[in-house]
Amino acid sequence: MTEVKGGAISVTLFLAHSLELEIEARDRYVELGSVLSAHNNADVSTLFETLGRYAQMHVTEVERLAEEVGGIPTLAAWEFVWPDNEAPETAGHDEVHYLMSPHKALEVAHANEVGARDYYKWIAETTQDADVRRLARSFEEEESRHAQLLALWLDKFPNVPENWDQDLDPPQCVD
Repeated sequence: MTEVKGGAISVTLFLAHSLELEIEARDRYVELGSVLSAHNNADVSTLFETLGRYAQMHVTEVERLAEEVGGIPTLAAWEFVWPDNEAPETAGHDEVHYLMSPHKALEVAHANEVGARDYYKWIAETTQDADVRRLARSFEEEESRHAQLLALWLDKFPNVPENWDQDLDPPQCVD
């Protein structure tokens, strides 16, 4: 297994993790946008698609950095070391409901950005490599700005009642 804990992370390994984090965030946001579009939830679908485009910009940024250092290793799924089972900026499928409001979607996105920020902070605090620390601090600051922006967006959308996900006529699956 690739060693990341205890400060034993190189710049190339850090960038491999960062790239995977952003790819998974992008893919999940695009997927959620598509699902919510199929459920005629256009406002939230558009929001997730926009977040997917932002994540793609980060993918491009990390790919550029990876080229500057001569490339990054290809890791198997089990070689990534995350605080949880998935990359920290990946929205869980169980966090999304087809009736969710823009406010609920922003709460999910905000939690993702906070998770990514905390991940980069953890790397910066535990690495022994000054270049990794510098990059991690930079990525931490960027994710922190994203979390702050999403917090402002949350204020613009009204919260919903506690039973927002109750559907008296839920979709049916034909066996």
